[in-house]
Amino acid sequence: MKVTPLYLDTCIFVAYYYDKDSRNKHQRIIDCLEKLKSHKNIQLVTSDFTFTEFLRIVKKLKGFSMKKGYKIVNELTRLNKIGKKYQFKMVEGEDIENAKEYTLNDFFVSLQEEILNQKKEIGIPDSIHIVVMRNNKLKNILTFDTNNGFNNIKKINAINPNDIDDFITKISK
Repeated sequence: MKVTPLYLDTCIFVAYYYDKDSRNKHQRIIDCLEKLKSHKNIQLVTSDFTFTEFLRIVKKLKGFSMKKGYKIVNELTRLNKIGKKYQFKMVEGEDIENAKEYTLNDFFVSLQEEILNQKKEIGIPDSIHIVVMRNNKLKNILTFDTNNGFNNIKKINAINPNDIDDFITKISK
């Protein structure tokens, strides 16, 4: 059975752990993760940068303390599970084919090239996610940022949690 990796964008973690969003993203991501949980041919993955961005975002949210944010990140990195329930795998930032020779300078050169090659700028954090994905040969990202973000990037398949059924059907063929 071929396993398809699905990279989790930061907004997925924010939606899961912040239930005060007026657009009901919290419930939508729970429903999405429940569907994904039963599909062994899909491997959820993310990177340490995701949790750095998570902390940057949640510190601005009303009613979300940094102490709570750090506690969540600690639990995520120790258990590799969202809410102690949904398993994910961590990927590194370096190029998996050249890991021994890949340096932080190489990462920044890759990031600069990514930014320069974008037809529509999407910002530094999302560009970092793209470099991590490309370095790990990942093509699919689960994100709410599909309209103005990741869907404008070549060879990246941005999947909105609302469209997870279509993604599951597509990879199950």
